[in-house]
Amino acid sequence: MKTPSIFLVLLFVVAVGCGPNVKVTGTVTFEDGSPLTKGEVRFETATFSSYGGLNQKGAFTLSGASANSGIPPGRYGVAIVQTEQPDGPLTFGSVLVPQIHTKYNSPATSGLSVEVKRGMGPVAFTVEPYEHKKAVSPRKQASQLPPPPPGAPH
Repeated sequence: MKTPSIFLVLLFVVAVGCGPNVKVTGTVTFEDGSPLTKGEVRFETATFSSYGGLNQKGAFTLSGASANSGIPPGRYGVAIVQTEQPDGPLTFGSVLVPQIHTKYNSPATSGLSVEVKRGMGPVAFTVEPYEHKKAVSPRKQASQLPPPPPGAPH
């Protein structure tokens, strides 16, 4: 009877390949070493997603189906979504000010990925700050233009 032996081999392969979940912890800091303190870190595959909030030290712990259950081993794309909340409660018309480069909002653009495996240590991510561009008045823009060539109409 070959059916039971094939069944046992398949059961063994599935059991070995789908080991226990892994608790993933880590930190997110700016290039100068200061921590991100608001937001979340997301690990995503095509079929699974997990996230963990950032604390005052920039640390996070990913949660699985239940708190502290960990996530399945495998390769994950990483997104880091962080915004500075306005002082006081968020209300209609409040503005959220980004603190990190917007490329980190999606695993497709962040350039970050992690191989989650048993026995791994904490993960450390370093992110670039968001570049707040100052509006320039049209008068100042005109004053920054090079002078017209000689003989050109003004």
